[in-house]
Amino acid sequence: MSNQTSNQVCCPKCDEPMSIISYDKAFDWDGNPQTFEYKAYRCSTCFDYVIDQHGEKVIPPIPTGYLIYGERMKCSCCGMYLKASPGTSIFYNDIGDARHVPYFGAKCFLCGRLFGRECSSRDSSKNQTFKELISIPKSVSEEWSVDIYDFLDSRCKEELYQQTFKFAYSPINKELIVFKEKQENYDNSENDNNTISEVEKIRINYEDAIEKYGSEAFENYILGRVFRDKIGSSKKILLKKHENINWMMETHFLLRRMGVTMETPLLWRNEEL
Repeated sequence: MSNQTSNQVCCPKCDEPMSIISYDKAFDWDGNPQTFEYKAYRCSTCFDYVIDQHGEKVIPPIPTGYLIYGERMKCSCCGMYLKASPGTSIFYNDIGDARHVPYFGAKCFLCGRLFGRECSSRDSSKNQTFKELISIPKSVSEEWSVDIYDFLDSRCKEELYQQTFKFAYSPINKELIVFKEKQENYDNSENDNNTISEVEKIRINYEDAIEKYGSEAFENYILGRVFRDKIGSSKKILLKKHENINWMMETHFLLRRMGVTMETPLLWRNEEL
């Protein structure tokens, strides 16, 4: 946070000069440093948060879940990144301030355990716990080979390779649905040559896929779309923003846990995927 003393703007309560705040630094969900520019003031006598020149609280434009300091750790039970690791300071946009995370104050999104309690440190044990927590419907498993340790290598059993595919994840019951971008629609009507007309590929929407495979209501899923340029790799993953920021964070960390590396950007969008 950048501060400097201003002799022109004084605290509306105690009339003491306030410090100018011109920017904040924070670390995003993947740990990358980000800078957020804005203008506010702090009075060291009257306030312990940022205000404008009229004394009204100013909320820094930092997204919820970004770290002010510290390093994000992984759950010692299932290996998922934690929203808040012990010893870090995490920002909450709804209250406009950061909170320090005490030891055992970090609860895992996926397994729900507190950091470090009753868990094994072995990777094999973490992988087994993670595998048991993720629910893939039987109907999806019959059509797809979903690799939860290398998600980008998941394959539809009916086709050799798909450049794109879609998925939906419910943080409520940890259910993961995977389905094709398009499905084939055969027109059996005969044409002038008495042959079946060419195959039409119809785009599959998320509502239909969730109704077919899922067990939760449509609004209880985070929606995603994977773009791959060649076997085993991906250009990007698009995700639909949700009103529940914690669900977004959980899905983000889930994809990283499933082997989606930092080289593959996870891009959150407001528009339809």
